[in-house]
Amino acid sequence: MAIKGFTIAQVAKYLDISEKTVRRRILSGKLKAELVPGIRGDEYRIFNLEDTETREKTIPKQDSQTVDWDIIRELSDKISMLSGQLGASLEREKSLESQLMLLQEGKKPWYKRIFS
Repeated sequence: MAIKGFTIAQVAKYLDISEKTVRRRILSGKLKAELVPGIRGDEYRIFNLEDTETREKTIPKQDSQTVDWDIIRELSDKISMLSGQLGASLEREKSLESQLMLLQEGKKPWYKRIFS
């Protein structure tokens, strides 16, 4: 026989909060839940999620917090590309510096270049 109602994990996902917060709200009385026998002992089940007080407090208003995910994704891609270019540029700079140092040393014997 299946137990009806929502589990704590389902409610947490629906309200976009942690399971610990759901448990706190149940214990404080902000969310109404019942203890029902489960497979591993008693567990809380929430039967009514349409409580307007809970929904107003937990679900943010979408009008004031609109996010354009395409712009964020595009900027993230640009940042990745630029960081790769920066790394390549730094490696090229190190390579050129080492070549410049070899040119500045002149015609010293190899052992003086290594051991001096």
